[in-house]
Amino acid sequence: MDFKEFSKFLLSHHYPSQYNRCYKIGKLHFCARCLGLYPVLILLIILQFYIPFPKEYEKIILYALPVPAVIDWSLGFIFGIKGYNWIRTLTGILLGISLSRLIWLHIKEPYNKTSLTGFIIYVLIILTVISIKFYIKMLKYYDELNKYK
Repeated sequence: MDFKEFSKFLLSHHYPSQYNRCYKIGKLHFCARCLGLYPVLILLIILQFYIPFPKEYEKIILYALPVPAVIDWSLGFIFGIKGYNWIRTLTGILLGISLSRLIWLHIKEPYNKTSLTGFIIYVLIILTVISIKFYIKMLKYYDELNKYK
């Protein structure tokens, strides 16, 4: 992969066969979820320096808002379900709201219990989904091997 291809992959982080998960702007492809996630994430981190955050919604924001993105990503990653870009963008916005609060809590008080718990949950979910995908691939592989015995 040369630098030009790498820079394109950096914006879309999808191979051409998965460009259906991207918006095409000019000649470039941009990940649909990231176009929702990153602008919201950056904007809300900045705003939290100036605007107080209502604490009564914190658990919902931290633990419920990412659920649609996790479900959508998991279904696409594990089962190859195509999905829709507007859903990816919307779930990216929700994830951006959640991650902005999680990052803000870490900025305010590094390694506090809430932000560490959130980060650990995210990592465990990602590892679980990747493990399920790997397990399914291994089952298919062994099924193929057993066909020829």
